[in-house]
Amino acid sequence: MRQLKVEELSAEGFRWFGTYISLKEVFTDKEFNSDWTFELYRSDNLTMSLGKLNTTAAFSFGLLKKRPMVVDQLQAHCHTEKTMMVEKDSILVVAPIVVGNIVGEEKARAFFVPGGTLFKLNFYTWYSIPFIVGSESALLAQCEAVRTYSADTNFYTLKEQLQLVV
Repeated sequence: MRQLKVEELSAEGFRWFGTYISLKEVFTDKEFNSDWTFELYRSDNLTMSLGKLNTTAAFSFGLLKKRPMVVDQLQAHCHTEKTMMVEKDSILVVAPIVVGNIVGEEKARAFFVPGGTLFKLNFYTWYSIPFIVGSESALLAQCEAVRTYSADTNFYTLKEQLQLVV
């Protein structure tokens, strides 16, 4: 049996096989802006070609801060799907698009999402940034088509705020 020595992970040593990102490095020594409830660190931290599909997936990471459970704005992506995972328990608010780009706010729903659950949002799903339950802050990881945040993000201000009841 041949022995294989285990190496420390490094950009130089791993470059022929791929790339990586250390979440410990992303969030080390970051000062959280106390006025923000969500802070995205370096959008598109890590990208991945989807080969013959002729598109690129982008992974981004953010820090969520506990905030009042009131929804006044939703966002949607009409041309891309999105996956997200929050490290701690959270609440996700979603609503369908009913006609064109109109939000079916009367059909909005709120779901309790256990920490560490990976979920996918379909095309044309309006959603709010998740609300954290039982913690002051949590890491959010997301994957979507590269530059979705600038090319395919629509915002909608609700006619009436939604107060979440847990």
